[in-house]
Amino acid sequence: MGSLRAVYEDKQVGDRFEFGRYPQGGNGEEKPITWRVLRRDSDGLLVIAEMGLDAKPYHKRDCSITWSDCSLRRWLNDKFYKKAFNDQEQSLIKKTKLANNAGPSTEDNV
Repeated sequence: MGSLRAVYEDKQVGDRFEFGRYPQGGNGEEKPITWRVLRRDSDGLLVIAEMGLDAKPYHKRDCSITWSDCSLRRWLNDKFYKKAFNDQEQSLIKKTKLANNAGPSTEDNV
C-alpha cells in the first residue's frame, strides 16, 4: 500500500494524478481515472475527476427525494465504487460525512 499512497501524498491544490480505472471514451475501454486536487487539509484530499465518467440521473424516478435516498448516491457508493477502485484503492478512500440541508446526514465513499 505504501507505493500506492505515494501517488497522492505530495499532491497540492491544482495537481492531477491517476487513481482507479473506469470505462472511458467511445469504445468503453477501461482507463486510469485522472483526478484534480480541489483541497488539501490534514484529513486528506478533496478531488474531482477531470472528465465526466458516466451519466446517471439524480434519481431513477421523477419525484421529490433527498440525497440520502436517491439512486445516484446508491450507485456512486456501490456499483461505481466497486468497479472503479480495487480493494487496495478502496482502503485509501476515506468516508466523508455530509450534513444535508434536507434529510439525514450521510457517509459516502465517493
